[in-house]
Amino acid sequence: AFLVLAAASAAVGLLVWRRPRRPQRLSCRAAKEAAGNGGSASVVVSGKVMARQQHGEVVFVLLRDRHDGAAEDRAARVQVLLEAFRWERGSFKDWTAVMQHGAELEVTGIIGTSNHGEPSVLVRTCRLLRLPAVPAVLLRCLGMCTAGVLGAEELAAAWGLGAGDLGTLLELKCRDEMSELHRRLSAEARRLQGLPQHRGRAKRRKLTKQEWDTLRALEG
Repeated sequence: AFLVLAAASAAVGLLVWRRPRRPQRLSCRAAKEAAGNGGSASVVVSGKVMARQQHGEVVFVLLRDRHDGAAEDRAARVQVLLEAFRWERGSFKDWTAVMQHGAELEVTGIIGTSNHGEPSVLVRTCRLLRLPAVPAVLLRCLGMCTAGVLGAEELAAAWGLGAGDLGTLLELKCRDEMSELHRRLSAEARRLQGLPQHRGRAKRRKLTKQEWDTLRALEG
């Protein structure tokens, strides 16, 4: 019995416990280079959506690095590939619909290539960093939040809203007050684009006789 116990202890001592590796954080440029070199590591990549194309249950999204100067640098872009069977976070349809031009995402997946050999990140899940300025997307995000697919804190941070403002929009959505909700979402889209809000046109009125006399006196 002693010999058996000693042998078991020795066998256990030979085992080396390793922590599971955390995904490596890479830029879009670094992820593209790693995929091109045949890598297969688990990575986290963040970037801004430049283009999106869908073929059935497969969605291709082109991400670029968010730093200044990356807009024109093609090397700072990487293709991310989303497939319904691989997706791990809620509704695949809802999440891929949110990935419109201008959105900023943080995706987690595995480095690889597409069927055509394009260096890609095969995505399992993602997190919203910034919403696109599209009212329909904002409305869908509110629906995802009420359904529990998207957390309120994540949505508020990506939208740039306070908890109170987001709560008001969610309340309008729950009450189905769509007219007021659409008006507010249009205003939010303009705010996200950095555009001034629409203002009502000033009503024109006729000048009084005294005002006309004053103008003529100034002209004379």
